[in-house]
Amino acid sequence: MKTLRFSFSVFFALVFTACASPTDRDRSDSEIYQSPQFLNLVDMHCRAVDYKNRRFELADSIRAFHGPMTGKKMAIIDRGDAARFDSLKEVLATESRILGDSIRVALRELTGNMDPDQKRLFNDSINVNVARAGCREKPE
Repeated sequence: MKTLRFSFSVFFALVFTACASPTDRDRSDSEIYQSPQFLNLVDMHCRAVDYKNRRFELADSIRAFHGPMTGKKMAIIDRGDAARFDSLKEVLATESRILGDSIRVALRELTGNMDPDQKRLFNDSINVNVARAGCREKPE
């Protein structure tokens, strides 16, 4: 009888220990915010801000280029430059989409088990770290 109790005690102790030990998904806040995945996510957000700034600069360049031109002069110059602007737009759009998909996957991995309040705190932490890294949107 004592051996049976001892066996059950050991069994429950092992089950409790296994359930209580942190997994990769249940890490503490400090571990998450210092993890390479978190720092990589901050870096991806900085690149996203850079892409956004570059897209706006390209749009401003296109507007400035086309603004003062009219008629025949615009038609002659426009063909080659329009193709160049279109290729730049396509490259930036593709890179932005790929980066956006990568950010979504990383967010899903890091915040999959968080409740809404923890996710808000996590997003605020990302924004603070992005600002600390000097990644800022250019004013319009």
